[in-house]
Amino acid sequence: MKFLKNWPVLILILISFALGIFITLSVDSLRYTPAVSPSSIVDIEPKDLYAIIKNEDPDNYLFYDVRTKSEYDLLHAELSSNVPITDIFDTWSDLPRDKEKKIYLICKGGRLAGVAYRLLQLHGFRNIVRVTGGVQQWSADGLPTVSPSLFPEKQ
Repeated sequence: MKFLKNWPVLILILISFALGIFITLSVDSLRYTPAVSPSSIVDIEPKDLYAIIKNEDPDNYLFYDVRTKSEYDLLHAELSSNVPITDIFDTWSDLPRDKEKKIYLICKGGRLAGVAYRLLQLHGFRNIVRVTGGVQQWSADGLPTVSPSLFPEKQ
């Protein structure tokens, strides 16, 4: 019964605790910091990804090439969109976190997509997949790519 005499202190402790949780959840850098180290990267082979998305509704997935626009314009996987890693860094909060909508990341060989993967993972995303080997592997597997014509049409 002695602790009941200190009820104002108990209330103050409870309010402080609740306020601390609220502040922690309000600050993005703390909110998405994992309590454990990030899990390993989830990869998919280019052939497997193409088999999934070639008949899929584009509203059900995002397929981002994270290289610069100039690199993307030289050669990129068909069905991919160019979203440079700098744009992902600036707009990650606008991406869907829905586990039903996968975000596939591709680059030249896999490293830059891995960096983008870790960035999103550290912000709480769990619906991301990296394409193994990047556009190099995509092309080597004979999957459709887009590149500028060597002989532009005359106008």
